[in-house]
Amino acid sequence: MSPSKGNRPLVLAFTEDSILLSQLVQHFDRLSSVEIRTVASFLQLIEQHSDRHAKLIVLDADQLMEQVVPLVKILRTMDQRCKILLLLSPEHLSLCTQVLSLGMVSYLVKPVNARSVSSLICFSLNLAPQSGDDESVPLP
Repeated sequence: MSPSKGNRPLVLAFTEDSILLSQLVQHFDRLSSVEIRTVASFLQLIEQHSDRHAKLIVLDADQLMEQVVPLVKILRTMDQRCKILLLLSPEHLSLCTQVLSLGMVSYLVKPVNARSVSSLICFSLNLAPQSGDDESVPLP
């Protein structure tokens, strides 16, 4: 039996890549394994994380730029166990270096696709793909 939406691990995503987000939401909703919520601003991200402590937060470092380090510091003070996934362009790798020192941060260099992000979400949340089907994620 699949867990209800409120029992699934929560992933908050802050990126303008609507195609990627749509693919991820459809994939994880179909599998009933992870709840992905999108946020439109870093203030909304902090508010939603404060309400329901996400297990993973996906941040588009290209979109946040110089705000990414202070935002990760704020998120760390709220919940040190929350994992963070940065999506960034090669020219912004210096941001990644600064954020990595804050702990529990993974990153993917753009261009990214739904499969690579989905795989890293599963890895970060300790969800293993089912044997023979790398597109599906077992229930936690």
